[in-house]
Formats: sequence, structure tokens, C-alpha cells
Amino acid sequence: MWIKELIIQGFKSYRGRTVISRFDRSFNAVTGLNGSGKSNILDAICFVLGLNNLPQLRATTINDLVYKQGNTSIKQAVVTVVFDNTDKEKCPEGYEIADEISVTRQVEIGGKTKFLINGSPATPQRVQGLFNSVQLNINNPHFLIMQGRITKVLNMKPLEILGMIEEVAGTRRYEEARIDSRRRMERKNKKLEEVKITMETRIKPSVERLKKEEEEYRRWDRMKEEIGEIEQIILECSLLLIMKDKEGLQIQVENEENKLLKIEEQKREMEQQIIEKKKEGEKILKNIIEEITGEKEKMKLMAKDKEMEKDKKKKEQIKEKKEKGRRGKIKQ
Repeated sequence: MWIKELIIQGFKSYRGRTVISRFDRSFNAVTGLNGSGKSNILDAICFVLGLNNLPQLRATTINDLVYKQGNTSIKQAVVTVVFDNTDKEKCPEGYEIADEISVTRQVEIGGKTKFLINGSPATPQRVQGLFNSVQLNINNPHFLIMQGRITKVLNMKPLEILGMIEEVAGTRRYEEARIDSRRRMERKNKKLEEVKITMETRIKPSVERLKKEEEEYRRWDRMKEEIGEIEQIILECSLLLIMKDKEGLQIQVENEENKLLKIEEQKREMEQQIIEKKKEGEKILKNIIEEITGEKEKMKLMAKDKEMEKDKKKKEQIKEKKEKGRRGKIKQ
């Protein structure tokens, strides 16, 4: 992936839309008179790549990136870098289909910034991920060598130059990863030795003990199974005895039920006899009452007759006395 085209608008000294194309995929040099905007081209590229260090962009504030600090009608700076992505072996992951990838960065007066990938909004993290996937690390201290550092780089020792080249090429992280992997491997080997010691001193004896306990458990389990079979036999025998006892009890119950039926029958017969006797008693009582009532009536009649006889005699005596008196008066 290499720069194919650069589009600048409102960025630093570039007021209108400026398109710079015909980049070479291997080597490019920007030439021109002093003050023609050569450095601003490099600043624009670094701006799109995500560089946020204002001194490296030769700016004091974010407003310095906008044409004349926004004092004109232009209030934002927009830079787009179009990358050639025809080399599919070295293209970013997820962009294998696209032959071109455009990355745009916008900044407004006040500091509001926005990224776009192929015209769609994207986060700064996503943009950095795209560049990092092709080993383009803007945060590498040697990614951009300013004019003041050229002499320092030329005076570097061979090992320092090698380190710088490794960082720029992106191989330093692999070396660091290799060292980190070796350290982790050493820690893991040490841990493995500790595990082996633990196996010999603690786990192996525990395994032997567990094997013995397992054998004892199996023996106990067999005994438990035999005990269960014996208990089943005892239970079946007990059930047979209970069934026999139940049959005997059933016969007794039937006998008692028959006795109870006989008693119930006798009870019903006695109740019937009592009812009949009661009826007979009531009948006799009724007859007696009737006889007594008749005798009472007779006695009343006899008493009445006697009373009438007595009254009759009394009347006759009175009449006789009256006759005697009348006779005596006549004799006189």
C-alpha cells in the first residue's frame, strides 16, 4: 500500500482544493522555492496518518492547521490521502476487495476533528489499526525525522542505527515479542518444574492413597450390594409371612363378620318382637282403659240411680209425714 494521491483544502497555506498526484511507489522528493509549501505537504500527510503532536506539525494550536487560523471564510482544514491497494499480499485486513483506500481527516476551528475511511466516518483507533496492520506506526519516534535531527542520526552508532531501522521497519516489535516469548517460556518451564516436583511430592502420594481408597470403596460397594440382596430376600420372606398372616386374619374377619350378621339379624328379630309386644300392650291397655271407662260409667249410673232412689225415698218420707200431720189435724 503506497500513497497515490494527496488532496488538500484549507490546510495551512493551501486555501483552495489542491490535488497532488503522480506519486512514485518507491521514492518521492518534494522540491520548490522557499515558502512554496513543501513542508506543509509532509505536514498534511502526517496529519492524515493521525499525528497529534502539534510541534511536529509545526503548529502551536489546532487553529494553526486551518488556513490563516480561520480568519477568513474557511473554517476547517480537510486532507485526504488516497492509497494504492492493488498489492493484495500487503493490503490491510478487511480491504482485500478495494483497489484504492482513501483516508480523510477534518479539523474545525475550536479543535473538533473527524476521520473518514472511503467516505465513511471512522474512529481514530480504527484508522490507527488500519495503518498498523501494514506496519505504518505514526507513534514510532523515528517515523518522522525532522531537519534538526538529521545530523544526530548521521552521528549514531551502528547499534543505534540498527535499532532505529528495526523500529522503522517494524521488526523491533518482533524482537521484543521474541524476548517476551522466551521469558514466558522460561517462566513456564520453571512452573513446569514446580509442577513436576509437586507431582512427585504431593500429587503422586495422593494418587496412591486415592487408589487404595478406591479399592476399599469398591469392596465396600460390593458388600453393600450383597447386603442389599440379602435385605431384599428378607423383605420378600417378610412379605410372604405377612400375606399368610393376612389370609388368616381375613378368615377371622369373615367369621366375625358372619357373627355380626347373625347378631344383626337377631337384633332385627328382637326389635320386631318388641314392636309387636308393644302393639299388643297398647291394645291391652286400650281394652283396659275402655273397660275401666265402662265401669266408671256404670258406677256413675248406679250412683245416679241410688241418688234418685234416695231422693225418691226422701220425698216419700216427706209426703208420709205430711199425710200424718194432715191426719192428726183432722182427728182434732
